[in-house]
Amino acid sequence: YTGLLEIQILEARKYHRRAYEPWSDDENKILSNYANQFTRLELSQLFGRSLGGIKSRLKELNVNSI
Repeated sequence: YTGLLEIQILEARKYHRRAYEPWSDDENKILSNYANQFTRLELSQLFGRSLGGIKSRLKELNVNSI
């Protein structure tokens, strides 16, 4: 049901402005470069993504974080 998904996305964006948006190549590079300098919570705030979004992207990029 598409309407429910749209509602979930809008709800998520109340707290994380970039929730469910595609990641750009530049964002992937920046995330990879700074993963060991910031906590996942800090990265979440910097990128406007959820903690789960940061964790998933780090896993996809095969990058370890602090």
